Amino acid sequence: MLNVVTDDEDYPAAVLFRGAGEFTGPGKLTKGLRIDRRLNSRAADEAAGLWLEDRGYKVQRSHIEETPRIGVDYAGDWKEKPYRFLLKGF
Repeated sequence: MLNVVTDDEDYPAAVLFRGAGEFTGPGKLTKGLRIDRRLNSRAADEAAGLWLEDRGYKVQRSHIEETPRIGVDYAGDWKEKPYRFLLKGF
């Protein structure tokens, strides 16, 4: 599984990557990208070997599908929030 914390420590904010391109599912994604536990708790930067960068590509809002979260029945009112984002057609 690939999760990147996006805010301060102890604040619940992260991006959870569940698939990309030909890697459909978190297990296939991490295996295909050769991501393992050595990256746990590391900063997402070049020194760690895994980082995010802005290449200036803009996704049109009309190409983004928002859906309710999956597998979070415990989250009460938050389980129906549209916090799952997909690129349409992929």
